[in-house]
Amino acid sequence: MKKDNTLDAKERILVSAINIFIDKGKYGARMQEIADKAEINKAMLHYYFTDKDTLYEKSIEYIFTNLFLRVTGIIEKEAAPLDNICKFVAAYIDFLTENIGITRLIIREMADGAQVFKKIMGNLTRQESIFIPLRLKNFINEAKKNGEIRDIDTVQTIISILGMSVFYFISKPVMDYLWNVKPEKQEKFIKSRKESIVDFIIHGLKTNEPQERREAQRHKGTKAQRHRGSESEK
Repeated sequence: MKKDNTLDAKERILVSAINIFIDKGKYGARMQEIADKAEINKAMLHYYFTDKDTLYEKSIEYIFTNLFLRVTGIIEKEAAPLDNICKFVAAYIDFLTENIGITRLIIREMADGAQVFKKIMGNLTRQESIFIPLRLKNFINEAKKNGEIRDIDTVQTIISILGMSVFYFISKPVMDYLWNVKPEKQEKFIKSRKESIVDFIIHGLKTNEPQERREAQRHKGTKAQRHRGSESEK
């Protein structure tokens, strides 16, 4: 992650730690090295984070919290659910592009059993307004209910969207070699990747039913609900 001189000491430590964890992994990182990179003394580092395990956990939490806030910040309440799903993909890819080394940290944590990820995800599920998997689930279910997309498996669709978005960044060295993606072509390639995923989602999820039929079904469902409501009041 990029170092920002306007950050307070605690955030400077987290950003510095993330960069060192990316380069050297959790087990190769040293607290003194992190303190030096954050331009503080070791006593101050231990004041905020008592040990390396705590710092590692808080660093991962910092990454996901910033990602979730970034993505939910572009979601529009009045937009159609499918539009918000596409906005999510664009924001997610932009975040990974700007913080490309984070994927190395993700791979290491997954290979190590992902215990820290599981703990952090458990904590973040309580923040429903920013928890991306839940927001995606709600968008997909709403889009299905409105007839905007087909009646697909919500969980499998979320996994597919996340997988398509992150795969290039996880396998970047191999993909760049296979498809001859030179550094000077990187920005254009990632832009094309983003557009391709959005196009794939739209045409993969969208219903083929005519708009008039979807509207008729929606009105029919609403009318039936009202009828059931009036019957129960008798």
